[in-house]
Amino acid sequence: MNNTLELTDEQRRALNMVLILTAKYREGEEAASKELGEERGADGTLRFPNMKSNGEWWEKINKAIEEIRTMLEA
Repeated sequence: MNNTLELTDEQRRALNMVLILTAKYREGEEAASKELGEERGADGTLRFPNMKSNGEWWEKINKAIEEIRTMLEA
């Protein structure tokens, strides 16, 4: 399914700016999730077993957002 969304120039610029301003936050979430996903307790088990998949999700979302930003700047 392919959807088309029309934005005014003002909306396009505003959305692009929000995505730019939140980039470092999103990158930090990805890095922290991946790091915590590898952290192990004293017994060797993962301390935060769900964080690895969270990191993978952030990585996927960040790539998708960058693709969208490319379209917004065109």
